[in-house]
Order: sequence, then C-alpha cells, then structure tokens
Amino acid sequence: MDIMKPTEAELVECYKIEQNYVLNENTNENSGFFLPGTTMDTYTSLLKSAYVRIIKDDNSVIAFVIVVPPGHSIVENLFKSESMILFDIDNIDISNYYWIAKVAVKQEYTKKGYAKALYKEVEKEFENSVAFTATAISPKRNYSSERLHTSIGMKKCGLFLSKRDKDSFVSIIWKK
Repeated sequence: MDIMKPTEAELVECYKIEQNYVLNENTNENSGFFLPGTTMDTYTSLLKSAYVRIIKDDNSVIAFVIVVPPGHSIVENLFKSESMILFDIDNIDISNYYWIAKVAVKQEYTKKGYAKALYKEVEKEFENSVAFTATAISPKRNYSSERLHTSIGMKKCGLFLSKRDKDSFVSIIWKK
C-alpha cells in the first residue's frame, strides 16, 4: 500500500470523498461523517501548508488524511480558543502539537485498515509531537470516528464547541 502526497487533481478527489460524508438529516451515526462548511479553497490552502497524504487504488484516491503541523496558525488558534475545553492537561506547549483535521476512506473501502495505515504514517512523520483531533457528539454522534480513535490508542481529553452558520456542534477532543 503506497501512501503519497496528492497532486491538485487528487486533492479534488479527496474533497469529493468528504462531500459524500457531510452531516445531514439522513446521516447514519455509525457510518462516520464530517461537519459541513469546508470548501475546496480550504483544501487547496491546506495542500500548501499542511501534511496531506493519500492512498490510491488503481487510478483513484480511496483514502486521505490532512494534518495541520505544529506551529501552524490553525493549531495556535484552536488552542487559544475559548471554545476548547481540555481536561487533565497541564502546561500545554502547543509548539509540539499537531491537529489531525481530516481522515476519510471511501465507503466501499472502509474496515480494511486504510485509516489506521494513514495514522501510522502520520505518527512516523510527527513522532516527537502530540496528536489532537475531534469527533462530533452533537447534534449527532460520530460513533465510527470514536471507534477508530479508541482503537489506535487515542484518549478523550476535552470538548470543542463550534458554530457553522446557524448550527452549533459539540465535539470530543482526542489526544495521543
């Protein structure tokens, strides 16, 4: 299984995968989902400033991960935000923390180890840093994401409150 950096065209495929998982009224809480609001411009910007990796099958992207590295303004803004409530964490040195912004696998390829393979690659890349990510719990709970993060050894360590347009969301913060 080759894990590689995407081209701009492959990044568009990643965005399309995400759009298939955007939260809506028909979302199954056991299938995994993304909160709405991410644009293709966000993806393009992150390709230039973040760590983005994909897995392909034949000629199409089947899985991807986007990681915001330590020192990035997004990480700094998240940890300075009053919307993040952390438990049992003292003396945070955010210069050593990275944010796993997105991980997704096409539906027909789920439960085959692709997300875990991407996480292993991320851990190698950022081996001396601390991983953080979030999974939604309200208005719907992302049980699939919770199972994945528990299975790779991440621990719940806080809550994150966010608002997009008229909707409010609560997410669990995970740390490893």
